[in-house]
Parts: sequence; structure tokens; C-alpha cells
Amino acid sequence: MTNTAPKRAQEVAMEDDFDIGADDRTIEARSELRAVMKRMNDLPDEQRQPLLLVSIGGLSYAQASEVLDVPIGTIMSRISRARAFLNKEAAPQVPGIRSAT
Repeated sequence: MTNTAPKRAQEVAMEDDFDIGADDRTIEARSELRAVMKRMNDLPDEQRQPLLLVSIGGLSYAQASEVLDVPIGTIMSRISRARAFLNKEAAPQVPGIRSAT
């Protein structure tokens, strides 16, 4: 008789990472979100802050410019560089992020 206890323990540990009954799309979406969050953390603060203020916070470029006390052109440039970095680095791994090229 073969001992199956270690295999069962691995199955339980994997299930703990996700809600029981989560469909494949939910699991894939969580994986994609983790990948994007990791890439966001790789951005320099000067690029991540304006990107978050505009993309997540809903601020206009002008409002982000005021919050960060930098010219609006600087905000535009930093967001552009941040998006280019995310597109270049994450697009092969994360469906839905289109490449700038």
C-alpha cells in the first residue's frame, strides 16, 4: 500500500491560495493582477506616483501636477515612460496589456 498523505497535503496547500469554487477566469485574473502589481512595484517612485494618481485615483494630469508639485509636462512624460515600461515588460506575460509598438 502506498502512502498518499504527502500528496493530499500538497493539494490542500494549493487550494488555500484560492477560494474554493473559483473558476479559471478568476484564478487567471488574480495571477494577472499579481503580475501587474509586481511590475508596478518595479517602477521608480517618480513614475509610479503619477501613474497611480491618474490611472487609479482618477485625477487629471493637471491635478496630479498640483499634488506632486511638478509641471504637467513632467507628469505626462513620467506616465508615458511608466506605461511604456509596463507594456514592454508585462505584455508577454499578461494578456490585455497592449504593446506600444
